[in-house]
Amino acid sequence: MTSIDRNMVIAWLTERVAFYVERDPAEIEPDKNLMTYGIDSIYALGIAGDVEEKFGTPVDATLVWDNPTIDAIATALTAAPTK
Repeated sequence: MTSIDRNMVIAWLTERVAFYVERDPAEIEPDKNLMTYGIDSIYALGIAGDVEEKFGTPVDATLVWDNPTIDAIATALTAAPTK
């Protein structure tokens, strides 16, 4: 079982969110609700798919809705067992 580094997840998610909302990663705060940046259901599904692809772990399509900040997503991912 491999663990996922929380800081790496936060950095990667910050880059992904910035990409989706077309903003500089420095403008994205890990503890701010992603909807305030314009993340909608389509982007949320995209992020969930990106997470599965990047980390090789299945996640619920509701990942972003259940964990609405980068910090919360990182916590969920690093708490989940991985293969």
